[in-house]
Amino acid sequence: GPAGSHALRKRLITLGLPEAEAIEAVCEVLVTLVKLRLSRGYVTDMGDIVKYFSETQTVDGTWITRKVIIPAHIQKPITDADLGDAESRMQVHLPRLFRRLYAEVGNGGFGPGYGLVTLAKIIEEYQQQLSIYNACDEDAIELSWPEGLIYLGTEGCTYNFFLDCRDPRYRVIMFSDSHYQERLEEGMLLLSATFDDWIGHWAMPDWASECFATAHAVGDVSFPAQ
Repeated sequence: GPAGSHALRKRLITLGLPEAEAIEAVCEVLVTLVKLRLSRGYVTDMGDIVKYFSETQTVDGTWITRKVIIPAHIQKPITDADLGDAESRMQVHLPRLFRRLYAEVGNGGFGPGYGLVTLAKIIEEYQQQLSIYNACDEDAIELSWPEGLIYLGTEGCTYNFFLDCRDPRYRVIMFSDSHYQERLEEGMLLLSATFDDWIGHWAMPDWASECFATAHAVGDVSFPAQ
C-alpha cells in the first residue's frame, strides 16, 4: 500500500536500522521497482516509444507535418566519476537515488514524461538557464534562476521537470516559461516533496502517500535567498 520514502525510512529507523542504512534500503527498493517496471516494457510515461512531429517545407512552399516514431532508448549507465564531475560543475549535491539510477540503470532515457535526460543534457540546460535568466536586467521582473534547480526532463509543451538540489528533501518542480508574469516562481508547480517519491510514483503509482501535483497558487513555490 501507499507508503512514501519518508514514511518508509522512518519505519525502518523505528525498527532499529541506522539512518544511513535506512536511506540505502529505501534506495534499493526504488531501484528494484524501476528495474521491474522497465522489464515489463514501460520505459517512459509515453510507453516504449517516443513520438514527435516534424515539419518539412516542400518545393512549392507548403508545409507537411509528419509524425515520427522512434523506440525509447535507455542510455548506457555512467560512472561515479562522471556524477562527481557533474556535481562539481553545477556545484550541487545529487540525491543518492539519482546517483544509483544513473550508475546502475542508465544515463537517462527512462522515467516520467519523455524520460530523464542524460547527465550531459542536465549540465547543459542548467548552465543555459543561469545564462538566460541571470543575464536579464528588468527591475519589474525577478528573473534570477534559483541556484541548484536542475533540469530533469519534460512532458512536452514547455512543461519541464526540475530537481531542487538546495532543498534537503530534493523536491521536484514543474516549470513552464509561459506561465509567469513578474516572478519565475509563478510558473512553477510543486510535483513532489521528494525526488524519491516522484520516481517511486512513476515506478509504482500508489507508492507515495503525499498528493502529487498539489493545487497551485501564485507564490506557493519559494527558494532561499541567494
